[in-house]
Amino acid sequence: MKNDRLLEQTFPKYLDSNLDPEIGKQLCSILPNFGLEKEARSLQLYLEYGSDAVGKIEEGIWSDRRYFVGPYPPVNSRPGDLWFDVIELTLMVLIPHQSDPEMLEPNNNVLPAWISTHPVYVWQFRAFLNLVKIGSKIIQIDSPSDYLLPHRFDSQKATDFVTNLYHDEAIAYATWFGKGMGGQFELQGARDFLFPEAFSQVLPAKMRLWDAMESPVSEFVRIA
Repeated sequence: MKNDRLLEQTFPKYLDSNLDPEIGKQLCSILPNFGLEKEARSLQLYLEYGSDAVGKIEEGIWSDRRYFVGPYPPVNSRPGDLWFDVIELTLMVLIPHQSDPEMLEPNNNVLPAWISTHPVYVWQFRAFLNLVKIGSKIIQIDSPSDYLLPHRFDSQKATDFVTNLYHDEAIAYATWFGKGMGGQFELQGARDFLFPEAFSQVLPAKMRLWDAMESPVSEFVRIA
């Protein structure tokens, strides 16, 4: 039975426990109820074999690629490899360096980078909101009154891609997980390197990038 609350309660516990294996096993049984079978299998692989596990996804758009699991990006990786981040529970793909001969259309602005194979889910972002510790600093532009407030996402389902974010919220989420915000150069590299079907998962057609040029007044422009 699908229960959004069960997933959104268990994932923060898993993170807060420093990836406790017993809570990880609970997640493995919960994730398939949300259509997240790949995530469940990947986490199970890590719980059984640790970061030494290397395999392949057998079916779907991301099949027949080398596949790593663990809390850190693999060292001996090459363009096209997959890495399942067992902290964020996100599958990522390595796009190549500008000089890599396998790149379909070389782009001098592209650097090697791991990028997520899909946008952030609501259940992932809610876990961040539940666990993040908010501080304060002096800035030139005041934060909006609903900055990082969970109620803004009450109408979204757990497995929706999170939308309607302030730019700083997106940066805070990525930084909290030890990552960064992808930009136009990384996306262009992904577009050139990946098949169209795969790239359409990285950046679905109805999603768009936050662009500071859209607002001459405030940095807190939402993405949709």
